[in-house]
Amino acid sequence: MPINRVEFSDFEALRHVVQDSTVDIVQIGNGVMSGVIEHMKVGTIGIATGSYTQGIRMRGPLSLRRWAFSVTGEDGPALVNHVEAKPGDQIITPPGHELYFVREDANRYAVALIEPDELFSFVEGLQPGAAELWNNVGNVLAVDPQTAAYRADTFQTLFTALQDPTLTPEAMEFYRLNLLELATGPMLSRAKDGFVRLKQSAMALVREVDRYLTEAGSRPVHIFELCSVFNVSKRTLHRAFHDVMGIGAITFSRNKRLGAVHSVLKQGGRVLVRDVAKQHGFLQPGKFTQEYRRLFGERPSETVQRAQYARILLAIWAFPLLTRFSATTAMIDETLTLC
Repeated sequence: MPINRVEFSDFEALRHVVQDSTVDIVQIGNGVMSGVIEHMKVGTIGIATGSYTQGIRMRGPLSLRRWAFSVTGEDGPALVNHVEAKPGDQIITPPGHELYFVREDANRYAVALIEPDELFSFVEGLQPGAAELWNNVGNVLAVDPQTAAYRADTFQTLFTALQDPTLTPEAMEFYRLNLLELATGPMLSRAKDGFVRLKQSAMALVREVDRYLTEAGSRPVHIFELCSVFNVSKRTLHRAFHDVMGIGAITFSRNKRLGAVHSVLKQGGRVLVRDVAKQHGFLQPGKFTQEYRRLFGERPSETVQRAQYARILLAIWAFPLLTRFSATTAMIDETLTLC
C-alpha cells in the first residue's frame, strides 16, 4: 500500500496532521520545529502517523466526514478539550467536531479515520447495540498502560505490514478489519478508568480567548482588551493559560502573532521584515528578532532566505521543462503555418 511521507521544518505543515484536517496551529514550544507526517489509505480507512519536536496548540475538526480515533504521547499528558489525556489514552473525535489539543513538548501520534457507516456496521457486528455507546462519547477514553502498550505495538506491526506491495486483496481486507478492531477496542471494552475531567472553568476560558484571538486575524490584540471582553483580571487570565498550556496568555498571544509573521515570510515574496512585523504588533526590531529566534530557532531573515532558496531551486528545476515546452509550441506553430 503506497504511503505519502513528508518531512518538515516549519509548524505550518502540522495543519495537515491527518488527511482530512482543517486545523489551526500555534507553536508554543521554543526551538526549531521539525518532524515527519505519513499518510496511508487502506480501503476507505485513512491512517496518519507522525512526530514533531515542539509543543503546539491545535484546534479544528480532524475530519468533516469521518470519525477520528487517535493515540498521542509517549511522555507526559496532553490536554484535549476539557480532558487530560495520559500517554496511551485514546482520543475520539466525531466528524465535524472541534478538537482543541494542547501539547507542551515533542510528541508522536497515530490516527485512524473511519467512515460512520463502516464504523457502526463493524461494531454492531461484534456487539449488537454497541453503536449506542457513541451517542454520548467523550473526547478521551482512558486506557490502562499495559493495554496501551499492546495496542501501540500492534498498530506499528500493522502499519509496517500494510506497506508490503505484495499483499493480496484478501490479506489487505484481513488487516483492514484488524485496524477497525484496534481503533474501536477501547470503546467496546469501556476501560475501567472512565473519563478524566479537568477543571473546566480554566479550559473553557482559554478556548474562548483563543477563539477570540483567531477571529481577530492578523490584528494584534492587547491583553487589556482580552481582560475587558471576558471580564477577568490579568492574573486570572495568566493562570488559566499557564494551567492549560504551560505558558501565560501574553506569551501565547505573542507566539500566535509570531506564527502569523512566520507564515508571511515563508511565502518568500519581496517583503520587508520590519514592515510585516509592525503590522502584527512588533515595533522594536531587535526585540522582535530575539523573540522570533527564541520560538522558531532562526532569525526572520533566515526564514526569508530559506523561502527564496526554495523558489530558486524550483525555478532551476522547472526551466528545462519550460524550455522544451516553448520549443514544442514553436514547432507546432510552424507546422500549422506550413499547413
